[in-house]
Amino acid sequence: MAPTKRGTLNTIAVLVIVLLSIGGGFAVQRIMRSYRLKEYPKNYEEAVSAYSAENRIPDYVVYASIKVRSDFDASLRSDDGRTGLFQLTDRQFYDLSGTEEESDPRLLYDPDCSIRLGCRWISSLYEKYGDWTAVWAAMYAGEEKVDGWMTTDKGGVKTLASIPDRATAEYAEKTNDAVKTYRSLYSGGFFE
Repeated sequence: MAPTKRGTLNTIAVLVIVLLSIGGGFAVQRIMRSYRLKEYPKNYEEAVSAYSAENRIPDYVVYASIKVRSDFDASLRSDDGRTGLFQLTDRQFYDLSGTEEESDPRLLYDPDCSIRLGCRWISSLYEKYGDWTAVWAAMYAGEEKVDGWMTTDKGGVKTLASIPDRATAEYAEKTNDAVKTYRSLYSGGFFE
């Protein structure tokens, strides 16, 4: 049986609708990705790249931490005196600076200094805990609290099974989500 003119037109119409739907889906996906890239920027790329490599931590971890801690506002100063991109205290400045010639905690407003010291901080916490959730909890609540929350599993390994403080748990979850977002946005893919 030969196709009718009407049947051919219906088939073409269906194909056009399918192609437009696919194209529209790709367009929406591109727009959403563009929005997410603006929401999760890679500011201070040179410093993040250098100091994340120096401290052997993934750059997406650094970006996520800065995003959550200060939303890339280098001039930020919290009510409790935390300063800069990583929201470090003056005490942390001195501890993380080590034997360097730096002696002025106002340098924490300098993005390069804040990123360098923030990467050292993340690296030391990861070396201590070996778990990103514990790192984020320690950054938020302090190492003493996290040390108290650690439990020893059957293999004798200390782990952070749960975070009893709601604000700390929310902070850790928010940072883990930011890590996932940075990793997925900047790991390459179809639209790069």
